[in-house]
Amino acid sequence: MNGEQLKAWLDGFSNNLADGTQAERKLLRIAVDVSEGTGSPLWQILGKDIESSDMETNPDTQSKSDILGNTTTRVNKFEISQTLDPFTVEKGSELHDILLKKLLRNAKSEFSQFNIMVMYGWLSDTNGNIYAEIHKNSTIIPTKIGGDAYVDMPITATLSNNKTYGTVKDLDSPVFAEATATANTETE
Repeated sequence: MNGEQLKAWLDGFSNNLADGTQAERKLLRIAVDVSEGTGSPLWQILGKDIESSDMETNPDTQSKSDILGNTTTRVNKFEISQTLDPFTVEKGSELHDILLKKLLRNAKSEFSQFNIMVMYGWLSDTNGNIYAEIHKNSTIIPTKIGGDAYVDMPITATLSNNKTYGTVKDLDSPVFAEATATANTETE
């Protein structure tokens, strides 16, 4: 999609909350494809046992003042990241296994080969499709390993901004449907 098509497609989404209702944190989700290229994506939703986690936008800005004393600031890019801490190691978490093996092999370049899906559960189209985007070749880095009573392996996920736009129907078992330039206009 070109820029105009993307804008038109995005205009087909709106806040699906009832008036006065606030979006609960569980509606903003990220999931990682843990299939490692072995077929269809296998999405592991992140956030279990984590009480609070933010998607930080980390804007890269540039400010300058002209000779008249006016200051102009430009946003060059966003480097969106999210830290998940404690992210306790447990059976059934494919991502823990993948990250630990990469760490043990010191496979530094492989930490930037993850597909991460972001789902905005309060943003949907008229058919109930939830807005989602996949960031290809994103980075997930374990920041430490250890803890007190249990082994924690906190991670920081940095989105690539190499996006594929689309939708999901279900936040708990997401199946991604890639957007097309006419996706919203065909259903109206």
